[in-house]
Amino acid sequence: MKNNCINLGLIGAGVWGSNYIKTVQSIEGIEIVAISTISGELKQHNFEIDNYKIYKNWKDLLSREDIDGAIIATPASTHYEITKDCIQFGLPCIIEKPIASQLSKVQEIYDLAEKNKSIVLVNHIHLYHPAFNTLEKISKEIKNNFSINAIAGRYGPFRKDIRALWDWGPHDIAMAITIMGNNLKVIEASYLAQSNEIFSKGEIIQTKLLFDNEKIATLIFGNLMKNKIRNFDIKFDKSIFRYQPLLDTKLLKLSSSDEYPKSQTEIITSDISAMENLLLKFRDLIQNKEENLNDLKLALKVTSVIETIEYLLD
Repeated sequence: MKNNCINLGLIGAGVWGSNYIKTVQSIEGIEIVAISTISGELKQHNFEIDNYKIYKNWKDLLSREDIDGAIIATPASTHYEITKDCIQFGLPCIIEKPIASQLSKVQEIYDLAEKNKSIVLVNHIHLYHPAFNTLEKISKEIKNNFSINAIAGRYGPFRKDIRALWDWGPHDIAMAITIMGNNLKVIEASYLAQSNEIFSKGEIIQTKLLFDNEKIATLIFGNLMKNKIRNFDIKFDKSIFRYQPLLDTKLLKLSSSDEYPKSQTEIITSDISAMENLLLKFRDLIQNKEENLNDLKLALKVTSVIETIEYLLD
């Protein structure tokens, strides 16, 4: 750390990595100084290569003494190995979801991070969105029973190293657990659509999660939808609160009772982006040398749920 500025290394400069580069540029006290990437990724996204020290091997980047933390934005199949090395190097890290597609590997990462008193944030990105944070607060303030209905997806992406269940599922499952709590009792799962085409292998999955107090979350997600969509509804007796981050109005209150005229009201929240919130939290944790394993605890639960869904489907 130099002049109270956090120096970060970025591993992976594809579409998601490029979002980190753009966002970091708007935040004080944090800077990307080194990038591990394949040839051409930075030029493809119109970034000046001269602004960064470029590495072909991410292990070389992690060995730099002036790096205060790392961002891992590589394909999912590489997350486990790189995260493990970050922890062993003593480097705080942000890791894209999923950490791994085996619960045993996520548990290994958690145990290693706990032993080393590490800072590890898992980018379940919607948990850092101000509109979702407001929704979470509303769900705790209103004491009535409620249910969750969510739908998320688009056509694609069709990844070689991971199926749609592991690509799309973590977001909605993480949001549902955050709202409902950890006391999950029953999991149901079924296919709504499947494709086994070579270049468009995909699925749309519906899962129902039954929590304590008979609260139910019904989640639909996948990569075979005609249109891009993400709606996350919490339904109370007389109203629905809808988180819709893809639209200009991020959080709505809708009437759901026949006793009242149908209406919708925008709920104003901060205009800071979810990624900004994530990076600001990462910066503050590093500056304060504050151990944080909360995201990993949630990742363990999410991975367990997805493993169960995979078992039920297959």
